[in-house]
Amino acid sequence: MLVLDASIKYLIQNSVTSSGSLVLGPDMAHSVFLARWTISASLDSTLLWMTLRSLLNRSLDTPGTLLVDNRYIRMAPRAVVSVIFLCLPAVEDISPYTFLTVIMALLQSLILWELVAGMEKGAKLFEPKDSW
Repeated sequence: MLVLDASIKYLIQNSVTSSGSLVLGPDMAHSVFLARWTISASLDSTLLWMTLRSLLNRSLDTPGTLLVDNRYIRMAPRAVVSVIFLCLPAVEDISPYTFLTVIMALLQSLILWELVAGMEKGAKLFEPKDSW
């Protein structure tokens, strides 16, 4: 996580020159390119290890109680987001802010999916369950 934090900070600080333009020298462009790969690799490895850890644990939920009862379907979007994380730095003409925006949007959509898919049947997002 420390490497991820340092890479994001480096990417933001060095993506725009003092004049406000996005024109970078060859050395700086290579450093920003490496920062993108470091961010993607850090997030991807974290997501893959969390998924592996989830797969190694057995489910304690009673069958038939969750909205998405199959745990493999609940974790499938993690694999999709992981592949996108690995492919995203290969896009060369994407700005650093767009790069970070896409990453945050993917993470937010993944969090929302995990929240909704792990809810019990009959539960509501902001209201208590009717049977309680």
